[in-house]
Amino acid sequence: MKIRIDIFRLAVAVLAAAVIIYGLSCSSGNGKATPLLETADSLMASDPQAARQVLSSVADGKDIRMSRAERAYYLLLVAEADYLCGEPMIRDTAVHGAVEFFRSGAQKRLCARALLMRAAVRQEMADTLAGLGSWWNALPASERAGDGESMRLLRSVVRSMYTLMPDCGAEQYAAALDSLERRTGVEEAAEVYLSLARGLFSYAAGQAADDIALGMRLAREEGDGRVLTLGEELLGKQSVLMGGTYVGNRADVEALRLAGLILENESLRLQSAEARLQVMALVLVLAAVLAVVLAGAGILWLRVRRLRLENCALKASIETFEVSPESEGAEAGEGIQSVLRDMVALIGEMNEACGRDGDGSTSTVDIRKMLDRYFPEEEVHDRIRRICDLLYPGVLSEIEREHPSLTRNDLLLIALMACGFPTGAICAVRRLNVHSLNVQKTRTARKIAPGLRLSDFVAQNFPRK
Repeated sequence: MKIRIDIFRLAVAVLAAAVIIYGLSCSSGNGKATPLLETADSLMASDPQAARQVLSSVADGKDIRMSRAERAYYLLLVAEADYLCGEPMIRDTAVHGAVEFFRSGAQKRLCARALLMRAAVRQEMADTLAGLGSWWNALPASERAGDGESMRLLRSVVRSMYTLMPDCGAEQYAAALDSLERRTGVEEAAEVYLSLARGLFSYAAGQAADDIALGMRLAREEGDGRVLTLGEELLGKQSVLMGGTYVGNRADVEALRLAGLILENESLRLQSAEARLQVMALVLVLAAVLAVVLAGAGILWLRVRRLRLENCALKASIETFEVSPESEGAEAGEGIQSVLRDMVALIGEMNEACGRDGDGSTSTVDIRKMLDRYFPEEEVHDRIRRICDLLYPGVLSEIEREHPSLTRNDLLLIALMACGFPTGAICAVRRLNVHSLNVQKTRTARKIAPGLRLSDFVAQNFPRK
């Protein structure tokens, strides 16, 4: 009889090795995990250890790519193999994902198996929590009084279990545990930890019972005897678990109240810190806005001041402008004086507008209207051309014939420079700023000759008499 059992085990091991080799060959080809998972499922009842080896080959296969369904199936089989082989199941909490996947589909049999495996995981969690009280009380008093490895182990177990509960605020709870350790003694902290462990035990055990009941109901609907047997086994463990030391589950009310107060105080502290951060952020935003407003006001004030200085300089240059008596004729001198008088009147009106507004907000449209009233574009061109022809008869017309590419505005610019008008007056007549005027001079000079300076050209063709 013993020889037959050994032969049977040898045959199962050979079959498992063949399946692993076949699975590896398949994984190097198409990368499908389904054949290996089905093989592991078929070995689960007879030889769960061989099934674990097959599942290990699936996990180690670099070329195996699992779909969502295959992944859920794999998690279920890993949990079943660990359970049947007596391995720890706390690490198999991922089976919760398999439950959610199979519950959304029509695979009731797999859903029942996944529910029972999740119940086994929760039973082990509850059993671990149930033993914490006895373990702590069994420690020597000297070891309990110091903050050594035992206290850290107690805290780490409770913290890891607490994070598995839904909507628990694990981050806030962890902060409260740290605050508890700093502000209370070891004995008070231990009482709170153990009280929380009792509450967690009730939660885990109750959830395990719900999973067992639902899993067995689905197994009955599918007529799966193996799953029903597994469920009955888990029911027996559940009755033992609930009938142990913590049947009454009468936690220390005072310790739980202390834990609640600590959590509430920590929550208030975190809320106050968050409120302070919000106030600081608001102050920083307001400071940034104020800095931007002050910078904008400073730039505007500098712009208005520069505009007033430019207007004063332009007015002074026009008022001090004198026509050379050697080069003026009676009519030319009168024309230049007329242009300058209009220019002085324009500057005066612009200064009044700037002073009236006070903030330099005189619009470009208003300034253009002033220019159009004193120097209409067509009329000013004729006036300057007539003055230039009186001072330098025929010179401008000759330049126009020799350089047909020059436009009407180019000729006007040359005439203004030839008559000796200051830069401010030329800018006003041409409706340009100083920078744009320099650009216009460069473009006009390029039309005449490359590398030519327009001022040199004007000085050469319009010599002062």
